[in-house]
Amino acid sequence: MRETTKGKVESFVSQYGDDELISLLSASIVQKSSHHLTIICDDTMHHIPNNLIEGEKFVFSKGTFDSSSATLIEDYLSERLSILRNKLLEREWQKIILIFSGHAILSASIKLFIYRVTHKETEDIIYFGSSGYKKINIDMRAIASLQP
Repeated sequence: MRETTKGKVESFVSQYGDDELISLLSASIVQKSSHHLTIICDDTMHHIPNNLIEGEKFVFSKGTFDSSSATLIEDYLSERLSILRNKLLEREWQKIILIFSGHAILSASIKLFIYRVTHKETEDIIYFGSSGYKKINIDMRAIASLQP
């Protein structure tokens, strides 16, 4: 590494910290495939690090929604799922990443809906507090097809 580069890196780290540098570099290194879609269930409470986003980003929900009745919740989900359907049908996505966040009804509805529309499993990213974000990949079809 050249001295000028090393100096800039050290200056950046002293001002912003190692984690921010790693996040920026990781985001730059990850191939931004036009056929990868990252869906954030809810973009309200937690900052989603850039290095978790691959390809195009889609935010399903932001802010609070009216949960005062089952009908209002169903209406909100139906509206948002309709918008998600359009995104899912825009192209043949090679990889769909789902970042779980917000109320459980959002994540559960989105995951099932993605499978119903695309017949694809998602790569799930879940926040585990002090353990941080973890990628969870389970081949549901393989498990479902096991003989009892």
